[in-house]
Amino acid sequence: MPRYVDEEVGKIVRRRTVKTFGDKVKEFVQQLIGGVVVIFIISVAIKILS
Repeated sequence: MPRYVDEEVGKIVRRRTVKTFGDKVKEFVQQLIGGVVVIFIISVAIKILS
């Protein structure tokens, strides 16, 4: 009667990027600053043109 043994043939390792809470806060602050800068530039352009 044949005997069966478990044999490890290969192992798959996948690396992926995971956003931490700090990364999310940093992105939010960057978007907030970007929005403020755009609004500031538009308001300055309107004042110059009027």
